[in-house]
Amino acid sequence: MSEKRTILVFTATGKQGSAVIKALDKTKFNTIAATRDASSDAAKALGVELVQGSLDDPDSIFAQAKDKSEGGGIWGVLLVLAEQDPETHKKQGLAIIDAAVRYDVKHVVYSGGDFSGKEVTGIPFFDVKHDIEAHLKQNQSFRSWTILRPVGFMENFYWPLYLDQVTTTWPKAKHSTYKLIAVEDIGKIAAEAFENSDQEKFSKKEINIAGDELTPGEIADIWKRVTGQTLQAKETPVFPPTFAPAFKFFDDNQFEADVEKNRRLFPWISNFESWLKKTPFAQAA
Repeated sequence: MSEKRTILVFTATGKQGSAVIKALDKTKFNTIAATRDASSDAAKALGVELVQGSLDDPDSIFAQAKDKSEGGGIWGVLLVLAEQDPETHKKQGLAIIDAAVRYDVKHVVYSGGDFSGKEVTGIPFFDVKHDIEAHLKQNQSFRSWTILRPVGFMENFYWPLYLDQVTTTWPKAKHSTYKLIAVEDIGKIAAEAFENSDQEKFSKKEINIAGDELTPGEIADIWKRVTGQTLQAKETPVFPPTFAPAFKFFDDNQFEADVEKNRRLFPWISNFESWLKKTPFAQAA
């Protein structure tokens, strides 16, 4: 029996990292989760090997992971970052890619964001993701890489301010529809990219990913049908200064992802209604 390939997952206790860990085929991959605190309940709940360290020192994380890997090597890396400060975010991303080169990683899956087709968005937190993408793509040391660009997470609806947009700012946006994706599906797509890294579908590909596209009215109708609750916020939500420019950008610019193309690539991908039916919102109805 061939050795399992080792995948090192960064920001493993976050929404995307944990979704990828859940989706990876445990008969084919040995998963190692990088976390700031290996003793935390969230880290232990992942059910995989853990390494502890700071993203400001990725070499220490790679060294620990190499010691725990099957065959002594790290085959793949999932790069997801949660740091909100743009410069620190960029520094961490570039450093992890450079460390992956030093540790002879073969395939990197980077999950960044859908930039609405713009090279420069004017939002520093988005634009540094472009810089990380460029650094990954220009590096010739990797056998392959996959860049995922997800649209807005369906899980964002757990945040009341985000949900309030459906009946306040979204109907006034410069585009008529909003595109959404379930974090669970990001995990499944990333896992598929690792399993099929040499296929044309994923090798050296940038994929904008979305599972549904709906008008605010359609979202409100589905919400009512599934949860029994009427969305009726009237006051414009006031987001913290860190997030406000991003949400204004989303109102002014449509995501680039093609939902129908995604449904052809990933026929199992969730639409908003199927996702909502599995949430506590529906269970409380």
